[in-house]
Amino acid sequence: MQRVAAILAICHVCAWGEQDGRKSTTSTPSLRPTKVDDAARTCEDEFGSFVRKFKKHYDSPEEEEMRMNIFCDRLAWIKKRNGENHKYTVGITPFADLSPDEFRSTYGISAKYRNANISEIWGGLEEVNDPSFFRSTAAPSSVDWRKEGAVSAVQDQGKCGSCWTFATTGALEGAWKLAGGSLYVLSSQQLLDCADENYGNLGCDGGNEKRGYEYITDEGLCQAQDYSYKAVQSECQASNCTQVIPPGGVLRAISVEQDENGLMQAVAQQPVAVNIDGESLVFQLYTGGIISGACGTKIDHAVLIVGYGTDQGTPYWIIKNSWGTQWGEDGFGRIQRGVNGTGECGIRSQAVYPVVTTSPTPPSPPPQPTPPSPTSPPVTPGTWDPHTTSIVAISLAVLMSCCAVGFCVQAVRKHRAGREPLLGSSPPIVQATPVATAPARPTRRITADGRLVEDQAGR
Repeated sequence: MQRVAAILAICHVCAWGEQDGRKSTTSTPSLRPTKVDDAARTCEDEFGSFVRKFKKHYDSPEEEEMRMNIFCDRLAWIKKRNGENHKYTVGITPFADLSPDEFRSTYGISAKYRNANISEIWGGLEEVNDPSFFRSTAAPSSVDWRKEGAVSAVQDQGKCGSCWTFATTGALEGAWKLAGGSLYVLSSQQLLDCADENYGNLGCDGGNEKRGYEYITDEGLCQAQDYSYKAVQSECQASNCTQVIPPGGVLRAISVEQDENGLMQAVAQQPVAVNIDGESLVFQLYTGGIISGACGTKIDHAVLIVGYGTDQGTPYWIIKNSWGTQWGEDGFGRIQRGVNGTGECGIRSQAVYPVVTTSPTPPSPPPQPTPPSPTSPPVTPGTWDPHTTSIVAISLAVLMSCCAVGFCVQAVRKHRAGREPLLGSSPPIVQATPVATAPARPTRRITADGRLVEDQAGR
């Protein structure tokens, strides 16, 4: 055994020597550790964690390598950006392996919709620029409709440009709740399927909140639990669910003037759907803080404003996105408020909210319990109460009547049978009928000499 071990050791050394001298013609990889750049190793490790965390799957090794290269570029940019003095932070989000074009076409409004006549699609809304329209002319310093129970949980639109459906339903959910109804999670899929090109929308290629409200006014809207989200446009199935927002429940949709104070007043009344520029790398990889000076005004994404406030002197809008809870601040974000023009990310360019019926139809009340039977007055021992006396008297009268009727019927039957006369009538004359006498049976006996003889009766 010692000799075998020695031979194997010598072979192992020879193999190493051939690999080092590049004399081997086999494809066996070198066993000597190669020097790897620390940044590259870190990127590969981070990419592996990214793939596991977000459950990424790639169709081929070539695609995986491409995604890793994009990811490594993003990782370097993130480290640089966070080292600068910004009011926001960026980091690894589910979109860190996408190119800008992929991200824009998958999660925003497609080029097909952007190339359509947006002004015509958006036009025709009632615009509010009169502060007296609102319940108060002075907006409060801060608002957060999440704290008032008027905002549902963050959803994930997936690989479908359906952001407009989530902004539409989100604003309606808040308006319905604040008008006295329940906080429903409304069906974005119903809008995706049913508020189609007939309403000026293009499904996963983009749409418009105003046209979504037109559909709801006509047809109503179901809950998401009854018409669940599929992230793909399909045939309309609205007839298979029950509308919790009835037809006519949305009276109209109102566009807010591109004015800071006007939008604040609108948000002070209810959540408001807005369209923004969401294609910037900061927005794609946003993890927290206040987005400021980081995006343009090219409208391609829809979100919901659910409040506003101020943080260390910087005013901001609170937005609810539809990219899941692993984006931003648990699915929400903050965008700087008070920026000139149409605002940071164009947030004041297109703002709209629904006006709903002031008294939403409440759910059916639970059935009322059966009232107890009235309590009878106490009865003195040895006596009957009047109620019992009446029942006994009626029962006796009925019993006597039944007996009398029964007796009469029985008498008639007997009379018809000739067995008994009716009361008050003379008995019938019955003729006697002679009775035939049966012949006498002979008596048998045995004589003294043993013979059997028969004697006639009477002999």
